[in-house]
Amino acid sequence: PEALDLIGRTLLAGHAFIMGLKLAAEQVDDPIRSEFNRCFEEISFGISVADSMKELADRVDSVDVRFFVTSVIIQLETGGNLAEIVQNIAALIRARFQLYGKIQVLSSEDRFSAMIMFALPIVVGAGMTALNPEYMGLLFFTPGGQSALMGASVSMVLGMIVTRRMIQIKV
Repeated sequence: PEALDLIGRTLLAGHAFIMGLKLAAEQVDDPIRSEFNRCFEEISFGISVADSMKELADRVDSVDVRFFVTSVIIQLETGGNLAEIVQNIAALIRARFQLYGKIQVLSSEDRFSAMIMFALPIVVGAGMTALNPEYMGLLFFTPGGQSALMGASVSMVLGMIVTRRMIQIKV
């Protein structure tokens, strides 16, 4: 978002889009620095802005970069206020980061509960084995116990997968 804000401010100051790319390539951190620098160099060597932006979208696997590239290409074809568009995309990216942070905070309790829920049977089983090995020996050394242990293991793995998918929210 900082790089896009920088490009947007450069455009508002009346400079060309390519100068915004150059300024962003000089002032932001990697990895976006090297990508914007490569775009600037490509455009300077004669590749069209649209082609350079498409190459950027192909190199960087990010929805945010695709939004930026699409908006630049559309603006080149139809016209419009690119500075405002770029600043709006920067605001959208910031809002997505904030939403992702809130989701992480709200789901942290669920992740911690899931870890306890899956670790508890293993810890209790290890404790019972340490206290009374003959009692737990039935579970490990008889066919019925081994089947129960295998069923419990499969159920725990399936439960882990389902719980992870429920907690994992994409922004």
